[in-house]
Amino acid sequence: METTYAWLWTLLAFSLTWMVFHLIKKKKAATEEAEAEAEERIDGAADVIIVGAGVAGAALAYALAKDGRRVRVIERDLKEP
Repeated sequence: METTYAWLWTLLAFSLTWMVFHLIKKKKAATEEAEAEAEERIDGAADVIIVGAGVAGAALAYALAKDGRRVRVIERDLKEP
C-alpha cells in the first residue's frame, strides 16, 4: 500500500513540475514574441504620421501617443522664404 502512495506522489510531483516548466516556457515565448514586435517597430515605423503639427496636430499626436501608438510628427514651415 505504501508503494502505491509513493508512486502516486511521484506522479503528482512529476505532473506539477512539468506543468510549471511548460507554463514558464510558454510565458517566455510570448515575451520574446512581444519583444521582437517592439524591436520591429523601433526601426522607425510609425502607426501614424502627422505632418504640420499645429494646435490640432499636437493635440492629436498627444492623444494617440497616450493610447500607446507610435507617432511621428513632421513639422514643416509651409511659408515661402
